[in-house]
Amino acid sequence: MINILDDIQQYSSQLTISQVVKFFERKGLTVTKSMIQNYVRDGIMRSPVDKRYYTHKHLANLALITILKSIYEMNAVKAVLSPLIDEEGIPLEIYELCANTSNQLADKWQEHLAPVFSGAEGKELLVLMAHSVDLKDEALGRL
Repeated sequence: MINILDDIQQYSSQLTISQVVKFFERKGLTVTKSMIQNYVRDGIMRSPVDKRYYTHKHLANLALITILKSIYEMNAVKAVLSPLIDEEGIPLEIYELCANTSNQLADKWQEHLAPVFSGAEGKELLVLMAHSVDLKDEALGRL
Protein backbone atom coordinates (compact mmCIF):
# COMPACT_ATOMS: atom_id res chain seq x y z
CA MET A 1 0.00 0.00 0.00
CA ILE A 2 1.27 3.46 -0.79
CA ASN A 3 1.27 6.19 1.80
CA ILE A 4 -1.36 8.55 0.41
CA LEU A 5 -0.03 11.47 2.43
CA ASP A 6 3.68 10.87 1.87
CA ASP A 7 4.18 14.32 0.33
CA ILE A 8 1.56 16.24 2.30
CA GLN A 9 4.05 18.83 3.59
CA GLN A 10 4.51 20.05 0.01
CA TYR A 11 0.91 21.27 0.01
CA SER A 12 -0.58 24.34 1.63
CA SER A 13 -1.97 23.78 5.11
CA GLN A 14 -5.30 25.16 3.88
CA LEU A 15 -6.83 23.82 0.67
CA THR A 16 -10.14 24.54 -1.01
CA ILE A 17 -12.46 21.64 -1.75
CA SER A 18 -11.39 21.70 -5.42
CA GLN A 19 -7.74 21.47 -4.40
CA VAL A 20 -8.54 18.52 -2.11
CA VAL A 21 -10.26 16.70 -4.98
CA LYS A 22 -7.21 17.33 -7.22
CA PHE A 23 -4.85 16.14 -4.45
CA PHE A 24 -6.60 12.78 -4.34
CA GLU A 25 -6.86 12.58 -8.15
CA ARG A 26 -3.06 12.84 -8.30
CA LYS A 27 -2.92 9.85 -5.95
CA GLY A 28 -5.22 7.87 -8.23
CA LEU A 29 -8.14 7.99 -5.79
CA THR A 30 -11.66 9.21 -6.38
CA VAL A 31 -12.84 11.73 -3.82
CA THR A 32 -15.56 14.08 -5.04
CA LYS A 33 -16.88 17.35 -3.66
CA SER A 34 -20.18 15.64 -2.90
CA MET A 35 -18.43 12.87 -0.98
CA ILE A 36 -16.54 15.41 1.14
CA GLN A 37 -19.70 17.41 1.84
CA ASN A 38 -21.57 14.21 2.78
CA TYR A 39 -18.79 13.14 5.16
CA VAL A 40 -18.99 16.53 6.88
CA ARG A 41 -22.80 16.39 7.04
CA ASP A 42 -22.72 12.83 8.42
CA GLY A 43 -20.17 13.72 11.10
CA ILE A 44 -17.40 11.50 9.78
CA MET A 45 -15.33 14.60 9.08
CA ARG A 46 -15.15 18.07 10.67
CA SER A 47 -16.38 21.14 8.84
CA PRO A 48 -13.79 23.08 6.87
CA VAL A 49 -12.00 25.96 8.57
CA ASP A 50 -13.87 29.22 7.98
CA LYS A 51 -16.41 27.15 6.02
CA ARG A 52 -13.97 26.93 3.13
CA TYR A 53 -10.51 25.51 3.89
CA TYR A 54 -9.41 21.95 4.51
CA THR A 55 -6.28 21.25 6.55
CA HIS A 56 -3.78 18.41 6.50
CA LYS A 57 -5.89 16.77 9.22
CA HIS A 58 -8.87 16.85 6.88
CA LEU A 59 -6.73 15.13 4.22
CA ALA A 60 -5.69 12.46 6.72
CA ASN A 61 -9.37 11.99 7.62
CA LEU A 62 -10.31 11.60 3.94
CA ALA A 63 -7.44 9.19 3.31
CA LEU A 64 -8.55 6.96 6.19
CA ILE A 65 -12.18 7.09 5.08
CA THR A 66 -11.11 6.08 1.58
CA ILE A 67 -9.05 3.16 2.86
CA LEU A 68 -11.61 1.95 5.40
CA LYS A 69 -14.68 2.22 3.19
CA SER A 70 -13.11 -0.21 0.75
CA ILE A 71 -13.34 -2.83 3.51
CA TYR A 72 -16.11 -1.73 5.87
CA GLU A 73 -19.60 -0.26 5.63
CA MET A 74 -19.85 3.49 6.26
CA ASN A 75 -21.54 2.97 9.65
CA ALA A 76 -18.50 1.01 10.82
CA VAL A 77 -16.13 3.63 9.39
CA LYS A 78 -18.00 6.33 11.28
CA ALA A 79 -17.92 4.31 14.50
CA VAL A 80 -14.16 3.82 14.22
CA LEU A 81 -13.22 7.36 13.17
CA SER A 82 -15.65 9.54 15.14
CA PRO A 83 -13.84 9.21 18.51
CA LEU A 84 -10.51 10.10 16.87
CA ILE A 85 -11.63 13.35 15.25
CA ASP A 86 -10.55 16.56 16.93
CA GLU A 87 -11.57 20.12 15.99
CA GLU A 88 -10.02 19.85 12.51
CA GLY A 89 -10.05 16.16 11.69
CA ILE A 90 -7.87 13.12 12.22
CA PRO A 91 -4.45 13.86 13.75
CA LEU A 92 -1.69 12.99 11.28
CA GLU A 93 -0.16 10.64 13.87
CA ILE A 94 -3.30 8.48 13.74
CA TYR A 95 -3.10 8.33 9.95
CA GLU A 96 0.62 7.47 10.06
CA LEU A 97 -0.01 4.67 12.56
CA CYS A 98 -2.73 3.20 10.34
CA ALA A 99 -0.66 3.57 7.17
CA ASN A 100 2.37 1.94 8.80
CA THR A 101 0.28 -0.93 10.15
CA SER A 102 -1.24 -1.48 6.71
CA ASN A 103 2.19 -1.42 5.11
CA GLN A 104 3.53 -3.94 7.63
CA LEU A 105 0.57 -6.25 6.98
CA ALA A 106 1.06 -5.95 3.23
CA ASP A 107 4.79 -6.73 3.61
CA LYS A 108 4.07 -9.80 5.74
CA TRP A 109 1.44 -10.87 3.23
CA GLN A 110 3.89 -10.65 0.35
CA GLU A 111 6.67 -12.33 2.27
CA HIS A 112 4.83 -15.26 3.83
CA LEU A 113 1.33 -15.77 2.57
CA ALA A 114 1.11 -14.67 -1.06
CA PRO A 115 2.89 -17.79 -2.37
CA VAL A 116 0.42 -20.03 -0.51
CA PHE A 117 -2.84 -18.19 -1.15
CA SER A 118 -3.97 -16.40 -4.27
CA GLY A 119 -7.01 -14.60 -5.63
CA ALA A 120 -10.13 -13.94 -3.56
CA GLU A 121 -9.12 -16.44 -0.88
CA GLY A 122 -5.94 -14.49 -0.21
CA LYS A 123 -7.69 -11.13 -0.14
CA GLU A 124 -10.21 -12.44 2.39
CA LEU A 125 -7.36 -13.57 4.64
CA LEU A 126 -5.67 -10.16 4.38
CA VAL A 127 -8.92 -8.42 5.35
CA LEU A 128 -9.29 -10.81 8.28
CA MET A 129 -5.74 -10.03 9.40
CA ALA A 130 -6.38 -6.28 9.20
CA HIS A 131 -9.62 -6.67 11.13
CA SER A 132 -7.80 -8.64 13.83
CA VAL A 133 -5.31 -5.80 14.26
CA ASP A 134 -8.22 -3.35 14.60
CA LEU A 135 -9.88 -5.52 17.25
CA LYS A 136 -6.64 -5.90 19.20
CA ASP A 137 -6.06 -2.12 19.14
CA GLU A 138 -9.66 -1.50 20.22
CA ALA A 139 -9.29 -3.92 23.14
CA LEU A 140 -6.02 -2.32 24.21
CA GLY A 141 -7.64 1.11 24.04
CA ARG A 142 -10.24 0.00 26.58
CA LEU A 143 -7.62 -0.99 29.16
